[in-house]
Amino acid sequence: MDKKNKKIRLALLGCWHVHTFMYLPLLLEDPKNPVEFTVVWDEDAGRGQDAAKRLGIPFEPDLEKALTDYESLGVIIQCATTSHKKAVLCAAARKKHIFCEKPIHTDISKIKEALAAVEENGVKLQVGFVRRFDKSHKGVRDVVA
Repeated sequence: MDKKNKKIRLALLGCWHVHTFMYLPLLLEDPKNPVEFTVVWDEDAGRGQDAAKRLGIPFEPDLEKALTDYESLGVIIQCATTSHKKAVLCAAARKKHIFCEKPIHTDISKIKEALAAVEENGVKLQVGFVRRFDKSHKGVRDVVA
């Protein structure tokens, strides 16, 4: 957290998920928990540069540098699902707290590897699955159950 302006500083690792820019504005506009993004990294330079421009922050093409050269307390992982585990491992190794879109991986052994890195480095991890609380999903479940 930036003690001067009390903002939680985060790195955005990827912009692949379609809903990335659906909920980032909610984070940026929350007066109780103000967030500031410090850098964008994405495997696709064009997509990353576009997101960085939208957010008014730097784009960093190197994941390692995005995690070491830019100050952040944590990361939001929005890269392609195939890169989630890599991003989790890199962020955990640099003691960054992690919010990762689902799934971390599709292979249970790779998920366990990522969870071990999180535990070993003493960081917090949350895997996003916000749709489970969606009222329309509950309605479907009620109809078919």
